[in-house]
Amino acid sequence: GVPMDTSLHATKGGQYSADITCPELSVLNTTDNIAFGTIQKAIDAGTTSAGETIQLKENTTYSENVTVNKAVTITDQNANNATATGKWTLGGTTDVDLNTGTIAITGLTFQPNSDASILVSNVYNGTVSIQGNTFTIDSAADIGISVQSNRGSGALTSLNISNNTFSGAVSGASAIYFNDDGSSNTNG
Repeated sequence: GVPMDTSLHATKGGQYSADITCPELSVLNTTDNIAFGTIQKAIDAGTTSAGETIQLKENTTYSENVTVNKAVTITDQNANNATATGKWTLGGTTDVDLNTGTIAITGLTFQPNSDASILVSNVYNGTVSIQGNTFTIDSAADIGISVQSNRGSGALTSLNISNNTFSGAVSGASAIYFNDDGSSNTNG
């Protein structure tokens, strides 16, 4: 169900009229055809299962931190990318078993947030795919994609980072950061 605000107004003759206001729902689970107000609510919904697609409205900015702890695809509606300004964690703070599924992030624009735009951590037994996104890096604290060595109780089957665009890199910033033991840093 979609939350709505309603107000009733008495009219002449003892009847009522209603004003119904529905909030902006810019996140759509296209598999189930259910709309949500935030990306996290769409991921957390009991109706969202592994293998489903969550679509973000084009030309819309999402300023939330997101934890993707299910094997879902998050993509943009059309060619005019949705923009994310929060930190996205693919996996979680505890182990996330993908059960051979895939977390896919495609076609989005990530703006700097003085941290990693996407953090891959505590996820295993499946694939993480980050393809066709645009990352803006404008300070030394920014990282486009950070891949942590802690993959949970096992290893990823596949890690696919391809066809992404990184712009605005400055000295000390990283487009992609691989942390195996805290000493490895790859810019590229």
